[in-house]
Amino acid sequence: MVDTKKIVAIGGLGGLIAIALGMLVHGTGAEGWSAATSWTARWALIPFALVFATPGLLPRASGWFRELLRNRRGLGLSFALAHFIHAGAIVTLFAVTGGSPKLLTLLGGGLAYLFILAMALTSTNAAQRAMGRWWKHLHRWGLWYVFLIFAQSYGGRLARMGEHAPEGAFGLTVLLLALALRLAPKRQPAYLTEQP
Repeated sequence: MVDTKKIVAIGGLGGLIAIALGMLVHGTGAEGWSAATSWTARWALIPFALVFATPGLLPRASGWFRELLRNRRGLGLSFALAHFIHAGAIVTLFAVTGGSPKLLTLLGGGLAYLFILAMALTSTNAAQRAMGRWWKHLHRWGLWYVFLIFAQSYGGRLARMGEHAPEGAFGLTVLLLALALRLAPKRQPAYLTEQP
C-alpha cells in the first residue's frame, strides 16, 4: 500500500505550490491571492474526487493506482490538508482586499470545514472502533455534504458564464465523473461473468 504520510505530504505540497504559482504569475496582491484560492481549490478537488469515487473506481483499477486508492485514509487526509491550505488562501485574500464573505457562504462553507475537520480527526482505527456505526455515518454524510458544496460552487461559476466559467466547467466535470464512478454498478469477478 502507498505510504499515508507521503500521500498527505503531496496534498500539502501541491497546495503550497498552487499558492506560490498564484504569487509568481499574478503578484502578491489581491489578484495573486485570488488566483491562489482558485488553484488551491482545484488541487484539493483531485484527492477529494478520488476518495469520493473509490467505491466504484477501486474494482476497475490496477497496479500502483489501485494501491493508491486502497489507502483511502491517506487520500482523505491529503484532501483535508490541501483544503485547509485553500482556507488559508481565502482568509488571506479577504485580509488583503478588506472584504468579507457573505453570511450564506460562511455558514455553508463553515459547515463543510467542520465536517472535513471531524473526518480528519477521526481517521484512525481507534476512532473508528470507539464511534462504531456513527463513524460510518459521519464520513458518509460529510463526504456527500462536501460534494454538494463543491458542486454548488463550481456550478455557480459555470452558470454565471463569466471569466470563471471554464473553472466551473472543469470542477463540475470532475465531480460528475466522480459521481458516475461512485454510483456505477460494481464489477463482478471474472469467474461470475464468464460464459460456459
